Amino acid sequence: MNPQAFLDPTSISFDEWLVVATLVGLFGFELLQAQASRSWIQMFRPTLMVAAILTYYCVVAPLRTIAIGETLERGQELRGAIIWGLWGAVAFYGSLLVGFHQLKTPRFDRRFLVGDNLALLYKLGRILCWIGVVMYALVAGPTLFAQINPFTAGQNVGGSGSGFVSVIGALSNYFVYGLNLLIPGVLLLFITWTQDRSKARELIGWFMVAAGLFTSLGFRWRLVMLVVPVVLLWYLRRRRAPNLLGLSALGLALILVVSGSLGQGRTYGFGINASAQEGKTFEQRFDDGIIEGRTVFLTTSGLIDRINKPDQFVGTEPLVSLLLIAIPRQFLPEKDTIGYLKRSLLTLYHDPAFAAGAATLNYGEYYLMFGWSSLIAMSVALGWLLRCLWNWFLLRSDEPLAQVTYVLSACYLYVAISRGYMAQVAYLAAFTLLPLYWLYGRLAKPIGPPSRRFGPTQPQPQPQSR
Repeated sequence: MNPQAFLDPTSISFDEWLVVATLVGLFGFELLQAQASRSWIQMFRPTLMVAAILTYYCVVAPLRTIAIGETLERGQELRGAIIWGLWGAVAFYGSLLVGFHQLKTPRFDRRFLVGDNLALLYKLGRILCWIGVVMYALVAGPTLFAQINPFTAGQNVGGSGSGFVSVIGALSNYFVYGLNLLIPGVLLLFITWTQDRSKARELIGWFMVAAGLFTSLGFRWRLVMLVVPVVLLWYLRRRRAPNLLGLSALGLALILVVSGSLGQGRTYGFGINASAQEGKTFEQRFDDGIIEGRTVFLTTSGLIDRINKPDQFVGTEPLVSLLLIAIPRQFLPEKDTIGYLKRSLLTLYHDPAFAAGAATLNYGEYYLMFGWSSLIAMSVALGWLLRCLWNWFLLRSDEPLAQVTYVLSACYLYVAISRGYMAQVAYLAAFTLLPLYWLYGRLAKPIGPPSRRFGPTQPQPQPQSR
């Protein structure tokens, strides 16, 4: 790819360069802070994960979009709105850093696990994998076996039949999302394997089953949740900071393979068409890989630009939807958890056909509540929550279960940021993250101050002081 064509400085205004530089400067500030610390573990900060995600959606995608002139989104020309999406990213990340670094948080220093418990974690990983597969099988039936191979799923799914949807009824959607339990299950098997290589065969088997099913179903975020935590856990178990060059290469691979090849060759539930990417150049594959980033960023920019009157804001509807999402529609027929988002997208795109399926970044949803004030307030609150998570992990960084729980939580920020629909993010987290927190709560014991858990040659990790 021609670097000059990628950037095309002449097509980007001075104001846009200024905002991009401010955003990248915030990323650099947080990265330098982590590198300047005396502890390798600071490179695992959740704020750096947020920076990596925003780099794709709010730096790479918009710069490339401007360079190739693809700013017409769903019938709306949004070139002039891009700067508002960039300012939104600056306000979001800057406010998140305020919440992360400046607000006081609990210490979470009362309940801990003693010992590695790797044998138990191995059993729990297997149990989660089996529960996830069985739950999905009850809905999918023999289709599950056809979907394990994403390259032939399209040929075999049609005649495979279905499960017990008519029996399960209103709960069938819960059983479908039960497949997400494969993610924490495989990660528990992986962290066991890091110390007991005899578990390799079962780990590889479950990893291939999970990757095959996730690819056939076409939901890319599941693959990201499966692959990236494995890489980070490998570094964490070796007590080493992640290699930035290696992670950059992984990021490029995810753009080309997950967002590009899978994104353009997938059919939900029917696997992928490998021939869809044949004959494409690297630049074409790269552009395919940023289509998702471009469309989501342009939609976010358009919402911030076009939704600017008091009667257009949705107020607390996203929070109400967050509370209602877990209630089956059979018990609450009038439930409408996404109506506010549909109305806002219709204001932007005018045509229901264009508005359908559009997605916004999380700070776009924050903005829809009350404007810039809610964007800043919600971002500060998210920063505070991330600080709570970070403090909790720092005191448990030697515990394998805490390592899996933290790394998966940090990686799940990809879902929380890329899909501005809080109710759905929470719903998916219930099947992806909640099992790990529940297990930790059941296994942890009140064993006194954390200093008792560390020997004289192993310094006790401490949360950063403010």
